[in-house]
Amino acid sequence: MPKSGVQISYQRFLGDSASGIVLFVFILLAIFYRTPLFGYVVPLDIATAPEKPLLALAFLLALLLSPVGLFINSISYMVLGRWEKRAVNLFLSSEKYGVENLLENHFFHKWKNFYDVNEAGLNGKPILWYGYFEVVNSLFALYSRPLLEVKSHILGVAQFARSIAFLVSLVFLNLVVNSVVVEGYFNFSEFILYCSILVFCFIVLMYAVGFLAVYAAVKIFSLTYMLLVTAQPKLTEKTNLSTDECMRHYAKSAGNIVS
Repeated sequence: MPKSGVQISYQRFLGDSASGIVLFVFILLAIFYRTPLFGYVVPLDIATAPEKPLLALAFLLALLLSPVGLFINSISYMVLGRWEKRAVNLFLSSEKYGVENLLENHFFHKWKNFYDVNEAGLNGKPILWYGYFEVVNSLFALYSRPLLEVKSHILGVAQFARSIAFLVSLVFLNLVVNSVVVEGYFNFSEFILYCSILVFCFIVLMYAVGFLAVYAAVKIFSLTYMLLVTAQPKLTEKTNLSTDECMRHYAKSAGNIVS
């Protein structure tokens, strides 16, 4: 192991490890305040627990932060990824919801017809902006790592916000289970209040996820467009280029691009 320790990018930290830290903080707070976790009260009193077992437990939790965070990131993508893609497609198709300045500053009106965003996805269904961005993004991971760095931090924050939104939904589910199973009664007014707060937080987080994903997509699309038309000015006359055509033009001009 190097003297500087294990190196981890802040995108990986935000996308993976940070959500694991938040989950363990939630669990520790629940244990400390004797709050049931899905109807189960953890039989551990931190205030009176022996010091050495607590240190061993803390060390074990520290080792599990990254894999647990990666698991949360993956699950949140499977559960909320569809809504994330819909948010991005909605933002870019309507050019509203607070992204007008972003699109204007990145000359969205000049290059939005340059890419074939309706290129067929699975089962012949159009994948639209975010799906096309994921295709281009994965290809640039092979062709140009420096180009990916212009938006890696943005995607890291978006992944973190998506994971937190997923954890908020777990808190909501835990609230429902505790109200019905543990307390044995259903306080409607209190339940509506907590649900309103959690739903509001969830919507705000998902908006942040969609906006940040739009920001990352716009940056990579606009930068790719500028690099291509700078090296090959005639490309400004073309529209609806497929992924293969974009990558072919990019590969031809890559030797003239200084990263």
